[in-house]
Amino acid sequence: MRVSTQFHFPEAASGPARLSHVGPVPVLRVEGAPDEQGRQVAELALRPAIRLLDYPLDLVADRLGSRRLARLALPAFDRLGRRLMPRFPDAHRREILATGVAVRDERRVIRANTLFDLKNLHPRRLLGCSSIAVGRDRTLTDGPLLARNLDFFPLGYLDDFGLVTIRRSSVAGVRPFAAVGFPGSVGVFSGMNDAGLAAATHEVFSPPGRGFDQKGEPFAATVRRVLETCGTVAEADAVFRATPRTTSVSVAVCDATDQAVFELSPELVARRDPECGAVVCANHFLGPARTNFGRDNPYDTLGRLERLTKVAAGSGGLGVEGAWAALADVSQGPLTIQSMVFEPRRLALHVALGEGPATSRPATELRLAEWF
Repeated sequence: MRVSTQFHFPEAASGPARLSHVGPVPVLRVEGAPDEQGRQVAELALRPAIRLLDYPLDLVADRLGSRRLARLALPAFDRLGRRLMPRFPDAHRREILATGVAVRDERRVIRANTLFDLKNLHPRRLLGCSSIAVGRDRTLTDGPLLARNLDFFPLGYLDDFGLVTIRRSSVAGVRPFAAVGFPGSVGVFSGMNDAGLAAATHEVFSPPGRGFDQKGEPFAATVRRVLETCGTVAEADAVFRATPRTTSVSVAVCDATDQAVFELSPELVARRDPECGAVVCANHFLGPARTNFGRDNPYDTLGRLERLTKVAAGSGGLGVEGAWAALADVSQGPLTIQSMVFEPRRLALHVALGEGPATSRPATELRLAEWF
C-alpha cells in the first residue's frame, strides 16, 4: 500500500544543467566538474526529492521490523560508511561532499552512497534484480541488447523517485554516460556510455569467502568508473580486475559486439561469457568455482535464472518487445520499480520507472546519442 501521493520532478534549469521529461520519464542532464555536478544534482533533483534521504533508515527499519532497532544500528553503518569515503575515486568523493553541502545533510548523503556495500554485514536480504544480455546474432535489432529489472523495496515512495541522469564531465578523458537510478546516488546501478558500453549490477548474498572488505572501492563507484573510462567489455574486464572490491556483486556488461557477466567479490573476479549467444544474471554466482546455490534462494533467484536461461536458449531472435516480455516474466511485482532495455549499437534506452511492476507499462525510448 502506498503511503505517499505520486511525486513529479519539477522541470527546472541551473546553469547548463536541465531537468525535463520525455513522456513520463524524468531526465536530469548535468555537466562540469565533480563539485558542479554535485550541486546541480542537489538543486534540481535531490532537494525536490529530499525524502529519499530517509530511505536507508526506512529500509533497515523495514528489514529489522523495528524503527528503534534501526536507529540503534545505523550509527555503526555510518561509521563504516565514513571509512569507505577515502576508497571512492577523488572525483566521486568530491561530488558526494558537494551534494551533501548543497542539501545541508552530508551524513545522510554519505549513508545513501555506502549502505549497499555493507549488505553482507546484515542478515536480511536487501534487494534482487534480473538481467539478460543478448548478442547481435540472437536479436532482431541488428545489434545486441541488455535488458534488466531493478528490484528494490519501494516502502511506499522509492518508486516515485526514479530518474535518468545524463552526465557530461569537464574532466579530460571522462566519457559522457547515462545512469538509471535515483538522485543523490553517485555510483551506477544501471547505465550506458557514449561508446555503447552498458552495465547493470546485481547483489549477491552470502557468497563464498568474505562478504565485505572495507579496503575495497564501493561497487557502484567502480561501475561508474567503467562507464567513464571504458568502451568495450574487454576494457571493463581490466578495470574490474585491477580494482579492490568491497563486497559481492555480479555485473552484466554489454557493448556493441560482446557480452559478459563479471562475478566480483573481495577475493577475486570471475568472468562468464555467453552460452547460445546470451548470458543471464540474477543474485547468485554461477561460475563453477563460485556458485552459491547451496546457501539460499533469495527472491526466487533460481526460478528467475531458469526462466531467463530458457529465453537465452530459445530459437529465433529477440527484439526489444521480446526482451521486455522476458523482463515481465521475471518481474517481482511491486519490487520491480525500474525496467529497461539498452541498445548499445543505437545508443538507445527503453525504460519504465515507477510503481511496480514497471514492466506493466510501455517503455519510453530515449535516444541517448542526442545528449552525449
